[in-house]
Amino acid sequence: MFKTHRLSLAASLSALLALSASVALADTTVKPGDGIPPVVVSPAFGVPVIGGIATTQYKHLGLILSDRGAAGPSVQTAVFNDPPLAWGGVNAIGGDIDLLSPVDGRFVLPSTMIDALTDMVEVEVGFANAGTLTLYVYASDGSLLDSRVNGLDGLGPHGRDLIKITRPTADIASFRVDGNDTWGMNQITFGDLVTSGGPGGPEVPEPGTLAMLVGSGLAGGVVFLRRRK
Repeated sequence: MFKTHRLSLAASLSALLALSASVALADTTVKPGDGIPPVVVSPAFGVPVIGGIATTQYKHLGLILSDRGAAGPSVQTAVFNDPPLAWGGVNAIGGDIDLLSPVDGRFVLPSTMIDALTDMVEVEVGFANAGTLTLYVYASDGSLLDSRVNGLDGLGPHGRDLIKITRPTADIASFRVDGNDTWGMNQITFGDLVTSGGPGGPEVPEPGTLAMLVGSGLAGGVVFLRRRK
């Protein structure tokens, strides 16, 4: 009798894990105006104003700016009116938003500071000549995984170039966009965030997905087994 229930629970767990994969797999797009609290807009080619440095304001969406973790060092990021709003790097020497300095960041599980990985990063950047801007993506140990230039992936919703990198597994921990033409980054889109995604590594869904699984009956199955014991 107990064995039958164990098999039933195992089947239920498999079904729930399959459901978690389908539910958790969702791209996230973050724009400069999505910060909580909002990042104060600074003038292009000027010094960032108070409250104008973008760091953890996008943590609720899974993005930390001005921090590449193990792939550092990083540079500060500010928001300016492109239009629309765009992220721009802050020159480390002059302290101004020069539209030439890099924009970089890393991924975390939403609303936490727990490092996360993704299998896809796409940025919308411009205006800049094709081949002058490069998206770099890095592993959790800081090693360079891949790079790609603008002008190859079409245009985004703001009419700027898209640069997209897709990996065979979730191993992207951080990114940087750099170039030799003036530019701004209007948005970033990334794939589902997991805590481990290397070859053979378990992919852990976002906390919200886990909570949904518990609410759907997983906890009830565990309680049932405890009672049977």
